[in-house]
Amino acid sequence: MIEDFLISRPRTRARSYNHLLGVLHRFFAFAIMQQWTRQNPVTARPRRNTGNRIPYLFDLRDAKSLLAYRADFQTNLGHHYEAWSMK
Repeated sequence: MIEDFLISRPRTRARSYNHLLGVLHRFFAFAIMQQWTRQNPVTARPRRNTGNRIPYLFDLRDAKSLLAYRADFQTNLGHHYEAWSMK
């Protein structure tokens, strides 16, 4: 029945599917605490999130340039952007 429920609510993104699955798991954990059932019938496994983001590795020159820009930016703005500071 759980599998039929999941199939009836198609999710194209892994994150959305995993959220739905998590809600079901938590509901049945609550149902066990209330002694409505003895075990969690959800056997489906989460989908692997394969996101569309492509990691980018900065070369050393670009990384130093960004850090220098950040230091200059912070100095010019003063205390307004303290959350950006690296402590």
